[in-house]
Amino acid sequence: MRTRVFAASPTVRCVIARTLGGMAAGEFAAARWGAASSAAALIEKAGVSSLESSDFGTQTPESEFFRSLVDALPFSQGAWRLVPFYRRLLSVTVRPTATWVGQSKSIRVSKPDILPTSLAPRKYGAITVNTLESFKDPACEPLIDAELRAAAVGAVVAALTDPANAGDAETPKAITHASVATNVAATAEPGDDIAAAVAAFGGDLSQAIWLLDPLSAAQLALARDAAGNFAFPAIGVRGGSILGAPAFVYRDVPRDTSGGVIALVDPSGVAYAIESVKIQRATQTTLELDDQPQGASDTPVASSATQISLFQNDLVAHKIVATANWETQRPGSVVAIVGADYATSTS
Repeated sequence: MRTRVFAASPTVRCVIARTLGGMAAGEFAAARWGAASSAAALIEKAGVSSLESSDFGTQTPESEFFRSLVDALPFSQGAWRLVPFYRRLLSVTVRPTATWVGQSKSIRVSKPDILPTSLAPRKYGAITVNTLESFKDPACEPLIDAELRAAAVGAVVAALTDPANAGDAETPKAITHASVATNVAATAEPGDDIAAAVAAFGGDLSQAIWLLDPLSAAQLALARDAAGNFAFPAIGVRGGSILGAPAFVYRDVPRDTSGGVIALVDPSGVAYAIESVKIQRATQTTLELDDQPQGASDTPVASSATQISLFQNDLVAHKIVATANWETQRPGSVVAIVGADYATSTS
């Protein structure tokens, strides 16, 4: 049986060529992947040390790597409301209501509460560190590609779906936070919880999608009803559907010892903006090796974690930075089942 080999994207191949080839990156790309390869063409076109979405010739969303990132995010599933940064938006906090009117009776006045808002760019990023030897092995190319992609996608998914994320100056508020969503405390019976989420939902069920983590999806798939039949036969660890609504599984949807999050979302009630991806490399710098670095330059703070020299250890670091933001625009658009753990459920 033939083993399928997954190639790295042209973007990541450019990163590898610039890492190993330096000023001769174009020649390196031509020798490794061919002079007609996408990587060689991109390097020839860009001719700069860093790789940005503008290197791909047209508008930012046409970037091959940028587009693949968006495709890997929940925003690619359903009718999320894509808007530009700083565009004036109208968020309806209280909806108008209509009532039936009797003959010669007055029609009730109903005033919506509308709040003008806009989305400012919020920056997120990650730094990955690899050995130079790993870049020399072509077999490592798809692994490096997956590493960079997962770092960029994971930050957005986690922030978007974590009910504990109240937002701050750096991070957009999660669409599942109790201030903008209805949170349903999970019980031991998934059928009851799903029914409660649907009952509390104020969005358009015909447009709705589910977002959850793989373990929660597996537990739903294994749950049985009182007759011993599978209660949710259309869901699995790779997604599927719940009550006919598409269910999308992301490993970065938060889960802790209390359980996972299962979110019912009307994407049309959520506005988001995302643009710009930039990948830069470094081989001669010192890094603070910590997932919660303390070093800062705006109000100078010394790094407190282990520092390592990339040059001294033959390492290469890649920094990926992108901008995104989102906001729930209509009340009732999101319901989140919080603390879902159905390991022993029979529904």
